[in-house]
Amino acid sequence: MRILRTTPRTHLQQPLGNLQHKVVQIHQRRSTPVYPKCSLHESRACEIQCSDHPLCSQCVSSEQHRGHIFNNLLEIFNSKKQEILNDFEELIKTISPAYDASTMEIENEINSIAVEYEKLSTSVTKHGNEWHNEVDRVVSKLKKEVKEMKRKHLELLKELLTITKNLQSLAQQGSLLKTISTESGSPPNDITVPCDGDLIYSDWKTKTVNKVKNGQTEEVIRLQGWTPNNFCVTFSGNNSIKYICENRNLNICVADCGAQAVVVVNLNGKLRFKYTGHLSTTEARPFNPSGIATDSQSHILTSDSNNHCIHILDRNAQFLCYIDNCNLNQPWGLCVDNNDNVIVAECSSGKVKAIRYLF
Repeated sequence: MRILRTTPRTHLQQPLGNLQHKVVQIHQRRSTPVYPKCSLHESRACEIQCSDHPLCSQCVSSEQHRGHIFNNLLEIFNSKKQEILNDFEELIKTISPAYDASTMEIENEINSIAVEYEKLSTSVTKHGNEWHNEVDRVVSKLKKEVKEMKRKHLELLKELLTITKNLQSLAQQGSLLKTISTESGSPPNDITVPCDGDLIYSDWKTKTVNKVKNGQTEEVIRLQGWTPNNFCVTFSGNNSIKYICENRNLNICVADCGAQAVVVVNLNGKLRFKYTGHLSTTEARPFNPSGIATDSQSHILTSDSNNHCIHILDRNAQFLCYIDNCNLNQPWGLCVDNNDNVIVAECSSGKVKAIRYLF
């Protein structure tokens, strides 16, 4: 074989004598084995192989290689060539298609990776928006809950402040606002304050019911043959004798002087509690509830004629304080006006006193 040093067109145009150029595919070409020259006999070619050494025919007959096993180089060449062809066929039929499929799969994956990651990025963005919306919803809910807690806390603190101020005012002794005397000079049997805030009292001596308005006394009723005794005005409009009053929480409060107790029942007549006085050095004599009234805070006020004072209780019969510093003399009937001033009638002096006890 010679290396072509001209272009294919030029080579084909060169004459070969009686021969013609025959062009075939390179893998279809015919070849003649080229044997190596013998290093000992230069005119001979090595066509035999002994172990790993090529030999010529003259070397084979030498004493040095007597009894050795010899192989034909052409047979070895053809065997190796067949092995190469088999390997090449396996490469073409099995390995190459596998690599082609793997290459195509990788190329397809490379082509689709941008789309897949774009989908993943879109999904992450979507979930991120959902999480943001959920966080915003939770934060908004928590803000509403905090706002509601703040409102309830403020309401509770304001209610506590009101109760504290009321207790503080109750802890302070009452102050006398004014004194009213009956027209006859005799003590009134009973007193009350209706919705208009005027004072009404009964006078047993003149047998009249009188109203005091703006400091002026006006006769309302004059009775013949009988003497007005006790009366009251209730929140619900039901009339009943004095010593009984209705509280703002609709409990019925009764001053029972015979039993020396204040009894409170609910609308169904079920007993809620009984108050029999407060152990104090102020009380030198047995508790004697003579009159009873309630105020806008549902406090219960009852006069104690034996001890010349007024007891103030809360709506659950817990003792709060006394009113005993206004020179009361046998306080009897009492009521509370629209300004939460207690109006008390003194049995022995015939005077009616208005006392401020809430500050």
